[in-house]
Amino acid sequence: MSWRVDGADRPDLAGCHEVDVSATPFCNGLAIRHLGDAGGDLLALFLDAPALTCQPSRQRYERLGTPTWQ
Repeated sequence: MSWRVDGADRPDLAGCHEVDVSATPFCNGLAIRHLGDAGGDLLALFLDAPALTCQPSRQRYERLGTPTWQ
């Protein structure tokens, strides 16, 4: 996957599978859904909202128990 920021290619963000926005915890749901029950590692595009910058971020997700909605 390739990313563009302000119309410019950003090859340093290649391989980022999901977006993680610092201003909200709800973006973590995208990664959790992407990885499923197994969990694991993924490379996310971390958007620092106050600074308006983005960079790759290696993140690990691990299931700690049974979700209450199941």
